[in-house]
Amino acid sequence: LTYQANPHLPAGELWAQVLGWMLTRGNAGVYIERNNGGREVGLWPVSWPGVETRRVKDTGELVYKVTLEDDEWAPIREEGGLVRA
Repeated sequence: LTYQANPHLPAGELWAQVLGWMLTRGNAGVYIERNNGGREVGLWPVSWPGVETRRVKDTGELVYKVTLEDDEWAPIREEGGLVRA
């Protein structure tokens, strides 16, 4: 992940995009793709307007509801786009 954030994006371009969004939109997000063992295997940029903070009713756990824009793609496997913090 130091050199290649994901199969389609070098790490430098990922962080340039995230920084650009932070400067122009005020914030940005990065989705951490994990393999079945829980190890990080990819980083995917997510624009901040598509991220909504929520709490799980039963546990109070912080989660993020991620809705991708038309020109975005990330391999979000969590049901309903609810990603754990």
